[in-house]
Amino acid sequence: MAIGGVLFDIDGVLVTSWKPIPGAAEALEALADNQIACAYLTNTTTRTRSQIADLLTEAGMAVRADEVITAA
Repeated sequence: MAIGGVLFDIDGVLVTSWKPIPGAAEALEALADNQIACAYLTNTTTRTRSQIADLLTEAGMAVRADEVITAA
């Protein structure tokens, strides 16, 4: 069965206090290399999708704002 996509919680899975968790960026890169779609979930209401994508990108993960799903 093929993988259609992966949903990631952000805090504690990809980053902690916006610092990357070891191996997270490499895992996302491997998924991208295999053309597996990803979306990123968070229950934060204090940052916009663009701000979250920027923080993840600064942490070494190529994330677009349209891939981020927030509670807000």
